[in-house]
Order: sequence, then C-alpha cells, then structure tokens
Amino acid sequence: MQPAADDTNALETQAYQAILGAACTIMFRLKELLAKPDPALGFYNGELRFWLGWVQEMAVIMLLPQESWRQARSELEPF
Repeated sequence: MQPAADDTNALETQAYQAILGAACTIMFRLKELLAKPDPALGFYNGELRFWLGWVQEMAVIMLLPQESWRQARSELEPF
C-alpha cells in the first residue's frame, strides 16, 4: 500500500516498520552468531554483543538489551 505524499502519519508508520524489520533481521543473525562465539575473534565477540544490545534497544525489547550490555561489558573489559 502506497501512502499519499502528504500522509505523513502513514509514511512515519512505514519508516518505523522498515527500521524494526531490519532490526529484527540483524538481531536474529547476531544472536545466532553469538550463540557459539568464535574465541579467535577476541574482542569482536564483545563488540558484536554491544551491537546486539543496541539493536534490541532499538526494537524496544526491554529486558534483552541489559543482558547483552552486561555480557558485552564483561567480554570487553579485558581489552
């Protein structure tokens, strides 16, 4: 459905849905990668977990980001 150019509410809704769709796609990919992190990646595992927390926050998943932030912090502290 294509909104009229002057229908800002519909355009805002479509933009928000597109952002959430992209966020959900990358969130699931990051979770999949981090389920069994590759030790050879070193600090990149923590960096990926940081981005996972950020994407979860963007997607308004309230409880998940805190755990990802904590885990990212613990993985990045040694570096």
